[in-house]
Parts: sequence; structure tokens; C-alpha cells
Amino acid sequence: MSRPWLFFCRHVATATLGLPIAFQSTLQAAPHWQPVESNITEASLSPHWESIPSSDIPPDNLKWETLNSEKDSSKQAPLVWSEPSAKQDSEHPDPVGEGSEHQLTQDSLRESNIEPGLRWPNGQLMSEADQIYFRTSYSRGSMIQIGETVYPNLGYNALQRKSGSWVNLQLSAIDDSLMSSPSPCEDGDFFDECADGVMTNWIRLWADENFSAELQWTIHSLSGEGSPYDFSNDNATFGNADTGTKFGEGQSLGFKLSKNFGKTFGISIGADRLFHLDKTTDLPKNIYIIGTKIFRLSDEIEPPILSFSAGLMSDTYNPSVNIGSVRYPKSIRGGQYPSVFSAAFDNFQDDLYSPNAAGASSAFVCAERSLFAGKPLKSAGKGCLEEVFVGPVGSIGFAPWPWIGTYAIYNGWDLNLGISLKPFKDINWTFSFELVGPIAGLNPGTDRHINFSTCPDDNTSFSACRTRFGLFTDLSF
Repeated sequence: MSRPWLFFCRHVATATLGLPIAFQSTLQAAPHWQPVESNITEASLSPHWESIPSSDIPPDNLKWETLNSEKDSSKQAPLVWSEPSAKQDSEHPDPVGEGSEHQLTQDSLRESNIEPGLRWPNGQLMSEADQIYFRTSYSRGSMIQIGETVYPNLGYNALQRKSGSWVNLQLSAIDDSLMSSPSPCEDGDFFDECADGVMTNWIRLWADENFSAELQWTIHSLSGEGSPYDFSNDNATFGNADTGTKFGEGQSLGFKLSKNFGKTFGISIGADRLFHLDKTTDLPKNIYIIGTKIFRLSDEIEPPILSFSAGLMSDTYNPSVNIGSVRYPKSIRGGQYPSVFSAAFDNFQDDLYSPNAAGASSAFVCAERSLFAGKPLKSAGKGCLEEVFVGPVGSIGFAPWPWIGTYAIYNGWDLNLGISLKPFKDINWTFSFELVGPIAGLNPGTDRHINFSTCPDDNTSFSACRTRFGLFTDLSF
């Protein structure tokens, strides 16, 4: 009787010598398997070993494995493939296997690294267009809009106006003005004769992705006791002897052209209250160029932001930082600028209107060239009234959240400190509370006036006499 199972054992012994399968296949082109007789019983399947001549395979390399007799010999056991050793792998590389392992490694790295960029609240990555939109800054008057979020007032804002917005209504008021000592004004009283207020309206003329143009309409009609209305409180009547401007008086026009360069930087060129429509306005006529840079402090839809603005402005006065003066043409000169120089050099009228005074700083131009220099008043020459000083301006503001911000703004005259609120998320309305000119020593010209005229004994930083309180609100729609 032939022994086919012995031939089968020989092939198993050869296959388990530890040689690579690929190498083994080169030694034998095609293994010949003989069929197993179907009538073999379990008893006849007991192991039977025969020695293999030493000339066939070296004895030291033999590796015997016992066949499982419990298995049905008519069924071939599944082949078990073992991983090649490092030496064998170097001699016989498997490019398919290496490529698969490398690909898996790269895929796992990509899965572990979060792709940078703005995401929606559900974690989905925004499209490129949406990411640009939610990173771009625009102005809405004094407010800053980034994406759909509007932040409160943070100082100067030279960004391009947000398209789709049309009007800003701004109202500012100061509880008292710096009058001659002893001052008849009371701190915190916005209705006495020293209280001052301005309503500034910004009207969009053009706003698209390229630039924006706005018209400024100012009404300086809240200054003076009881303005713009007469009213009574108990036994006191306010406004009967009102010397301030009435409702609708003190009107002037200005403009602003703005353009963004990139997503968070903008430049504005403009003029505040450049053309007076009557003879009652005593506010500065500021021509300026200002830039604003917004820093997003985190890559989120509503990040904390930092606003920084700087520029040059005319009709300012601070002898320690002014860089010179400019002469205004006749067409934009004139205003209620009473001074000893207006009385000496101009056709000064009883209504305190000075037709040739260029602005609020014109009297200081004359003073710096005469009285402040120890020279007689006439030495300045009447042409000094036609000039205004030019100096730096700037602001810095921080909003940790879209509903609150703090800022410091230097307007060329004083440094004001403020806090701003935007209490309504869906209404673009901000409120600011300012300390006006509280720090002594920043402007020698202002300090000189306060020392001699207003607070000779109390000109210290944050003193009650020096420091004024201001309110500001801005509604955009």
C-alpha cells in the first residue's frame, strides 16, 4: 500500500523550515500534491516518521511539526503566513507592503492634525469665502463690524464703511466747560450754562467692496442752559436767559472717504465740520488722515479684538507735539472763535463771529508767536488767524467681548479715557462714558490755561476741577 500521507509530511516539513515563501517558490516551480485516499481511517492516521537522508536537507535545519490527527485529512488546513525577519525583508523587500504601511501612517497623521481655519459652531470647517467674510473688519460709525458681529466704540475708526448700512446718529455731551475761575458750572450737571453737546449724523453716500464715502452733518445745538428747550423743575426755570444755541442752530457739514487695505486695515481722509452753515459754531475744523488696524486675538467667529489708530489732524493744539501749521483758504474760514486776537485783527462782531479765523486753534497760533513768546500781541500779525496747527492723533481700544470695550483716545488736545457698552446684540447701539482731559502734564497749553483761569489750586490728574465727564452714544442702521 502506498503511503501518500508520508509524501504530504515531507512537503509540510519543507514548508516549515523558516525559509521565505517567495524564496521557496523559486526552488520548486509547482508542488505536486497527491490526493488523499478517502478510505483512510482515523486509526491509520497515527504519526509515522521516516528519516530523510542527510544528502537532501542538513539535519541541523530540520523542523518537524506533528499533524493534528483529529482533523479530517480530506480537508486542507489553511496556510499560515509568517512575517519575514528583518534580514529577509532587507534581502527581499515587499514594496506593496511598505507602501501600505506608509500610507496608513500618513492617513493617521492627517486625522490627528486639525486643519487650521474658522469653524462653524458645529465644528464644520468654513469655506474660504466664509473665512474671509468672518475675518474682515468694517466700520459702522464708531462701531466695528467683523462678520456678523458688531463691537462697541473703541476710539477712532478709519475702516471702510460696511455696505448695507446707511446712517449713524451720534450724540455727545460734556457736563461742563473750562470756564474762568470761579466757575459757575457744577460737575455732573448736563443742563447748566456750561454744559456742551453735539449731535453728529453720518449719512452714507457710497459703500461697496472698493471704498466708502460719507457725509457728516453736525448740529451744535445743545450748549448753554436749557438748550434746546425751556423747561421748569420745581420753582426753577431753565432756558429763559439761555445764551446757548437753539434747536437747529450750529449746523455744519463735513465728509469722510475710507478704504480698506486687506481684511483688518483701513485709511480715512476727511474733514469734520469744515463748512459752517451759520455763525454759531465754535467747534474745530479738523482735516485729517487716519489709519486703523484691528488685531483679532483669537481665530474665532467672535474673537477679542484690539483696535489701534494713528494719524495727523489739523486744528489741534499741543505745543509739545504740534508739527507746524497750515493756512486755510477763505472759503472755509469763519466761525464763533472769540479771542483777543479776533478783536485785534478781525472784523469782530457783537455775535462773537470771526470771519477770518480758520479754526479753534487759530488764536493759539497767534499766541505762540506773540504773548507766549514774550512779545507784544501785534507782533504775531493778523495773518495768524488764517492758520491752524497740525498734530498727531490716535487711539487704542480693547474689546474682550462684543458687548464691552475700553479705550484711550488722544484728539490732539486732550487724552480721554472711556468705557463703552453695546448691550443689545441685534441692535447696533453703543454707549460710552468718558473722563475728558483728566491727566495733567500732557498738554502744556491746556495746563497753562487751567492753572491761570480755571483751577489754579487744583490742576492735578483726575482732580474734580480739571476732570470733566462725557457721554457718547451711537446708533447705526
